[in-house]
Amino acid sequence: MITFSNLTSSDISFLNTPALYVCDFRACSESFAYRIPAMWGYENLLQWICRSSTVAVNQMPLHSENADKNAYVVAPMGSDPRSSMFQRLDRKTVMACPSVWVAIPHPDADDLADAVGVPVQYRYTDFLRRNNKIEQKTLLGPTTPAWTVLSSETPMAAATAFAADGYVKREEGSGGFTVFPVQDVSKGEKTGDDLLHDLAEGRRWYVEERVTGLASSIQCAKDVQGICVFGVSEQRIEEGRYYAGARLRRVDTLTEAVRRQLTDAIERLAPLLEAYTGFFGIDYVLTEEGRVMVLEANIRLTAATVPTLVFNDRFGEIGMYREDVPLADVPEEAVVLARNEAEGMADILVIEV
Repeated sequence: MITFSNLTSSDISFLNTPALYVCDFRACSESFAYRIPAMWGYENLLQWICRSSTVAVNQMPLHSENADKNAYVVAPMGSDPRSSMFQRLDRKTVMACPSVWVAIPHPDADDLADAVGVPVQYRYTDFLRRNNKIEQKTLLGPTTPAWTVLSSETPMAAATAFAADGYVKREEGSGGFTVFPVQDVSKGEKTGDDLLHDLAEGRRWYVEERVTGLASSIQCAKDVQGICVFGVSEQRIEEGRYYAGARLRRVDTLTEAVRRQLTDAIERLAPLLEAYTGFFGIDYVLTEEGRVMVLEANIRLTAATVPTLVFNDRFGEIGMYREDVPLADVPEEAVVLARNEAEGMADILVIEV
């Protein structure tokens, strides 16, 4: 069953189980090479939506408003943003927990859980299978923009011939880091070191037709009772491909026609959601004609998950969350979810509009 409702964190059953809750954003794709210090801030957000749980956090200031709701396991940040939280957690502390709940799987999480003998609810191999973008697009059929797998012999020519104004994307996905305009690829620009190497090694990339419209996403939760769409956002995309926050809206602002199309897309993805419990998001473009064109599903906690749940709990019809805002520019009514005290920046914000 698929429903649309403005859930808050207290409504979500899998946030209230005996476990160590851990959010590590480094495995949003198959690459762990990106040095992104902002991940430390995102990884401290679970404390906002867990209640009376044990939550792993990076060694950053905790938000005092939430400090009494959970027990905390603190992971030293270290100097390298590529180092997963699972490498930095104390093993004896993890061993004392009945299980590990990961918002985003990581091979280090599997190794840690196996080493200390505790179960983990979402393993990395399952994560890669569910988040394979080519498999998703095959299931989505006519609800996704036209696409084709790139030729390994002449990838640049194949991309240009199929969609001269489209995008080249990696099968596993990596957000804006491996999304390249076909025009740049055909010129030999901004292709990344991985594209030709991946194709030579048998790893697939694809080219996707560009669709114009409003870049949007929905946030969803799945448990034994079904799937609930609990948030919708209009994405802020920089340089045509980098996610930088979102304008948040209540799900009851979605029209019935859009709901029907989103329901159809979720039903098409059912083989990848089978036996899954947790959060997921779907990115799509809403065209001027009102057609939903689904780009991909992220079957994991997304960057918008926690801000949306906080928004549902505290705010009105429309809100905004942004990244990298100087603390001096934060309005009094804003909720600061994470901050970098050393640089005077609020890494994640939910701001009432």
